[in-house]
Amino acid sequence: FYPCDKSEPLPFAKSFITYSPSWSSKTFPAWPRRHDDWVAWVEGLKPKLKDHWEKLNIWRFIQLTAMDFQYDRHLLIAALLFWNRGYNFFHFGCGPMAPTLFDIAALTGLPVLGRSISANIASDDFKVPFSDKGASKTFLQFLRAERQSTGTPTNHEHTAFLLYLICRYIVCLSGKNIAKELIPLARLEHLHLAGKWP
Repeated sequence: FYPCDKSEPLPFAKSFITYSPSWSSKTFPAWPRRHDDWVAWVEGLKPKLKDHWEKLNIWRFIQLTAMDFQYDRHLLIAALLFWNRGYNFFHFGCGPMAPTLFDIAALTGLPVLGRSISANIASDDFKVPFSDKGASKTFLQFLRAERQSTGTPTNHEHTAFLLYLICRYIVCLSGKNIAKELIPLARLEHLHLAGKWP
């Protein structure tokens, strides 16, 4: 059940909003796009890590990141006019509507159930494997710097791969840089894959 919020008018009902044809030409920087270098990285790691990714239930999602999805810009902009920022749902004539975790699971294959983790990770096992300078690179710079062209993937490379996956395709950061705040989460996923974390 959603609360009935009457305190703030929806965007389309605000008199100060002016509509402009230029809205339809705006791009969405955070929209995850297919990149050949990323696809090559996935293909390079797949022979060694595909079975492990399947155990973590992320292989299906990794496959999705290698596809290029188009979006309807006009539809998205129109829908945003009905977005209620107070309660994070769309306020349509038929009633409130919002994506749920189960919707995300159905679309991406990512599990919604699992062990809870804390943002406060204080352990030697979670030492940051990237320098602040390295983690502040753009997505493409980070990808090309951390990807190995040949050989067996190292722990460092796989952690970098998971970090890129999280920043670019799961969190969908609006900026152009890797977020170092997400490094512990990528490291934790790698340790779980290696059997060092339950």
